[in-house]
Amino acid sequence: MATRLLAGVLVVLSTAAFPATLAAQVDQASQPSDISPYLVALSVRNVDASYAWYRTHLGFEVMRLPYSYTPGMRVGFLRRGEFRLELVEAAGSRPRSAALPDTTNQMSPLSLQGFYKLGFQVPDLDALVAHFRTAGIALRFGPTSDSSFQVRFFIVADPDGNWVQFFQPLHP
Repeated sequence: MATRLLAGVLVVLSTAAFPATLAAQVDQASQPSDISPYLVALSVRNVDASYAWYRTHLGFEVMRLPYSYTPGMRVGFLRRGEFRLELVEAAGSRPRSAALPDTTNQMSPLSLQGFYKLGFQVPDLDALVAHFRTAGIALRFGPTSDSSFQVRFFIVADPDGNWVQFFQPLHP
């Protein structure tokens, strides 16, 4: 039941679009033209364990080893192509299950506003599914297809429960 509900929510979220009239109201001249994605930062329980997970399972490279630039905080940077991932371990931080136990259900990332998931496009979804299964990492959702976006996808959780989603185009 929870998986079916999650699938329904994902389909609704993935097919929602701005009405054409709203999109037409955006003044392109007022928008910055030189913005490009740079990094995402995640708060993690153990920066070393997260470093290992993202390097082992997603092929991230070390950009800067974990270091402490202020007492009680360790930060490390990974890179995959031009994408950077900042991992931050802060003393006193708590996992979602401890801080907000009522948000740890099947749809936990959706139960709070803010960060929801990371998403990556991959050339061979089945090979990556096999990799995670061999490594003993449970799939949180999928693999499944979304015909409106012409992709197949699945979701796993990193060591801190952050959702990571992988997409493969249905027709390259």
